[in-house]
Amino acid sequence: PSRLNIKSIWRLIPGRRKKKRINMNEIINIIERIKQVKNFKTDLEVAQLFDCELQTLNDCKKENKLPFKYLIDFCINENVSLDWLMFGKR
Repeated sequence: PSRLNIKSIWRLIPGRRKKKRINMNEIINIIERIKQVKNFKTDLEVAQLFDCELQTLNDCKKENKLPFKYLIDFCINENVSLDWLMFGKR
């Protein structure tokens, strides 16, 4: 039996492009959508949700990276679409 991992899930996302880097504005939009779902007002609340320091979240913004595992877990736990979280598509 094959195991499902992040790489195999990523391959299943329609319209994805190989090695496309997310820019800072897209990361900020993702964080804003997380705040919307959770009714959060601050980035600190998002950092606490992901069990990390605020500085870590800020570093993610600067480096244009967000751990995909956090986003997948968030989508599963909150029953939201990954397309919506990543791209704002309903």
